[in-house]
This record gives sequence, C-alpha cells and structure tokens, in this order.
Amino acid sequence: MNLDNLLIEIGTEELPPKSLTKLAISFADNIEKHFKENEFNFDSVTWYASPRRLAVYVKQLAEVQNDRVIEVRGPAVSVAFDANGKATPAALGWARSNGIEIDNTTRLKTDKGEWLYYKGTEKGLAVIDLISALVEKSLQGLPIPKPMKWGSSSIQFIRPIHTVTMLFGKRLIEGSILGINSAGQF
Repeated sequence: MNLDNLLIEIGTEELPPKSLTKLAISFADNIEKHFKENEFNFDSVTWYASPRRLAVYVKQLAEVQNDRVIEVRGPAVSVAFDANGKATPAALGWARSNGIEIDNTTRLKTDKGEWLYYKGTEKGLAVIDLISALVEKSLQGLPIPKPMKWGSSSIQFIRPIHTVTMLFGKRLIEGSILGINSAGQF
C-alpha cells in the first residue's frame, strides 16, 4: 500500500483573528473524521493557520481506501422466486438496487427462514478521487456564525476563497472546493 503526505491549503481574504484557531482546529478535526469514516489509513493530522490561510497536513495517508466487505440480506426465498424457480420482481429489484446479479447471490438460513444473501468485496477508491468532496464537506462543517457570499455565486464561507491547493506527495490534485479549482494555482 502506497503512503504519502497530503497538504490542503485554503487561501482566503483576511480571517477573523478571534476565530482563526477554532476554525483551523475544526478543519483538521473534520478532515480526520471524514478520512476515518471513509476508511483511509493515516498517521496524523496537523492544522496550520495564518490570517489568510487554513491548512491541514495529513501524514502518511494511504493512497487507496481499505477494501470493504459488503453483506446484504435480501427478500425471503419464498417471495424471491416463483413456483418455476424464476426470480420475482421483488428479487430483481433488490438485486438491481444493490448493484448485484441474482446469479451471484447465495441463501442464508436463519431460525426465521431462508433469505437471499450477497457477500462480496468492494475495492477501495483512490484518495485523489474523493479528496475534493471530503475537503468541501469538512469546510462546510466549520463553526461559522455568519457565512458570507461573494460574486454572483450562492456559495457561502466565512470569507471569500481565492486559492485551493491540494498536494498528495509531489502531485497537485485537481478538484473544485467551494467553486474554486485547485488546478493551475502555480
């Protein structure tokens, strides 16, 4: 598994001095929470702040999420198949909504009956594919008493954002955070 360091820096207009530390700590806590929820391994998260910057440094972040074991119990076998053994709309709907094929299911026997059952492994996604969404969620969860809008956009934050930098190792990660693109910042 490849590990590397991640730096996220949000460049803004002058942030309120009294809120700066609280915003930075909250940003780091939110990033840590979202990486854990999305099953990324990492060593530590450190926050940095200046009057025009909020930054988070994630040390030794896994490049890919852990693979997940998926277990889904479906409808009772008595409702899942008709008298001829053909899958009913109930079984087909359950399979379609879970992105599986009826042929890939097994049967689970319990004291309450027999059920359709699926167990599989979902490959983990790359950090570069999820980072923009996780950072945006983390920023939206900051304790901002009076968010402001700027320009013609409906996007709100404590101050207008001017730059976004996301570096994973030596690679600039492209993405959009609150309407600002990270690509082309250098």
